[in-house]
Amino acid sequence: MKKIIIVILGLFLFSCNNNNSKTKDLVDIKSNQSTLENFNQRIKWYDFEKGIEKAKKENKHIFIDFYTDWCHWCKVLDEKTYSDEKVIDILNKYYISIKLNPKKNKNVVFKEKKYSNAELARFFKVRGYPALYFLNSNADVINAIPGFLPADKFFNVADYIRRDLFKKNISYETFLKKK
Repeated sequence: MKKIIIVILGLFLFSCNNNNSKTKDLVDIKSNQSTLENFNQRIKWYDFEKGIEKAKKENKHIFIDFYTDWCHWCKVLDEKTYSDEKVIDILNKYYISIKLNPKKNKNVVFKEKKYSNAELARFFKVRGYPALYFLNSNADVINAIPGFLPADKFFNVADYIRRDLFKKNISYETFLKKK
């Protein structure tokens, strides 16, 4: 557990964020680089409210990427981490993935209260971008990671959380040693 906190604090130094636009239930990621569009379209990104609703209905974990358009590390996350086959696979199979840009002027309803995207980011205590949040199907925070994560580390965190090992008192360090 101490290792997770150290990793999280270390990653906080790399804080930043990316992009969001709604089309029906899924979010289509726009980027200046067409290759990023191709990578990100392989992950099923949902609009915030639809994603929260779908996760509850399907009893799936939720992954939220808080990002901004101007964030360098958000773009690296898109290009490097979200293009990894293992990351794409775990997010699409076991999570409902949401991208949310706090700088976009949009309102959402969360837990029966209306928030702007910026207010929602404050509710989640986002301090920089990207901010990666893992929630249970009831939209309660399991873990928050500020900053960029390379694909291998992202996959390990997502795998640990999706298996609910934290509920079984199996530490992240123990999980990594058994891999």
